[in-house]
Amino acid sequence: MAEDHNYARLLVVADGSGPSLRVGEHAVYLAKSLDAELFVLKVVNKHLAFRSGLYYGRLMAQLERESAAAARDIERMASESGVRHEGLIRRGRPWRVIVRAAEEVEAACIVMGPLRASALLETSVVDLALTGGACRRVLRHAHCPVLVVR
Repeated sequence: MAEDHNYARLLVVADGSGPSLRVGEHAVYLAKSLDAELFVLKVVNKHLAFRSGLYYGRLMAQLERESAAAARDIERMASESGVRHEGLIRRGRPWRVIVRAAEEVEAACIVMGPLRASALLETSVVDLALTGGACRRVLRHAHCPVLVVR
């Protein structure tokens, strides 16, 4: 092996969906098994909220509540398992936020789900057809391995 793989820092994405809890379970298991630090990223899709026009404030608040609740569940699992963890919150286009956060914390791996359509994916069929979904973009742009939990 030419390269040493040190999985000391993992980034998990909390998006507030039902599968987000399963993603968290996998991330906590990996962190515990590898004795790694876990960074729990709450992502708020500011772009989606901006497109809502008059409902911007209401939608931003809802998206923040949903991602915060998912992050709390993952952080609780990490605490119960004795995993060192830290919460992060970022606003912006989800795929960019995830890739930047992974670089900032020097994550060795990103653990994420396919991302739910209402909060994290690109916001229209045209966006999806032209550019692909947020998960696909993270896979394409991340500088570390990405584990997608279905």
